[in-house]
Amino acid sequence: KLSVESSMIGFADLAGHLWLQNHHGLLECWQRDDGQWTIADHKLVPDEGRLKIQQVRTDARGRLWVQFTDSTLVCDTIIWRNDVVSTLRPLLTLQPKRDFPASFIFMFYADPRNYLWLSLGVGIGVIDLNETRPKFVTLLKYPDEIRDESVRAIFRDSKGNVWFGGFGKGLDQLVGGDLTRRELRHFTTADGLADNGVRSFAEDDNGKLWIGTRYGGVSIYDGQAFRNVSI
Repeated sequence: KLSVESSMIGFADLAGHLWLQNHHGLLECWQRDDGQWTIADHKLVPDEGRLKIQQVRTDARGRLWVQFTDSTLVCDTIIWRNDVVSTLRPLLTLQPKRDFPASFIFMFYADPRNYLWLSLGVGIGVIDLNETRPKFVTLLKYPDEIRDESVRAIFRDSKGNVWFGGFGKGLDQLVGGDLTRRELRHFTTADGLADNGVRSFAEDDNGKLWIGTRYGGVSIYDGQAFRNVSI
C-alpha cells in the first residue's frame, strides 16, 4: 500500500520506475512482470532531527539530485534494474558557504552541458561539474544582472541560451549561456509575456520555448515574440 500523506513530487527513471519524494527520502514504485506493484523506501535522512528533504530533481544524465533543508546538495547515480529495487550510489556533496557563496537555495538546475545553476537570492551561482572537483565559476548578481532575487525556474534551451524565471519580476535570458560575455535580456508583460511570475520551462521539437506562468497561463516564445495561451 502506498501512503501519499507526505509525498511531494515525483519523476520516472530510465527503467520506468516511479519515484516519489517525501520528507525523509524517496519511494520507488514499479510494476513487476507479474503485474503486481512493488514499493521500496529509500530513507535518506533519519527519523529524528530537523533535517528534511527540500526538493529532488533528475538531470539529462539520469543522476539524482537531492536538496536538504540546510541547503546541502547531494548527487547520486541511480543504478536501476528492471524488476528489482534500485541502488543509489553517492557521487558528490556540495555544502553552502564551502562550495557556493550562500546559505540558502531557492531552486537548482543541472543542465545538459553539466553545469549546475543555483538560485541563491543574491543572484545565480554557477558550478562547473565537468571538473574533477566541481568548481564554482561565477555569480550572476542580483539586481545588476538578474532582475529577480527569487528565481523559481531555470532552463538551458537547444541553442544554448539559459533562461531564468522570476517569482514576480519577469524573465531573464543569458544569451548563448555565455558566462564570459554575460549578455542578459529581460522580458516582462510589457514585452508580451503572459505574466511576470514564471514557474516552468519546456522546449518543443520546433525550438519554441514554452513558459509556464503563475497566473497568465502559458507563453510560447519563438525567438521573436510571445504567443499566450490561457489555461
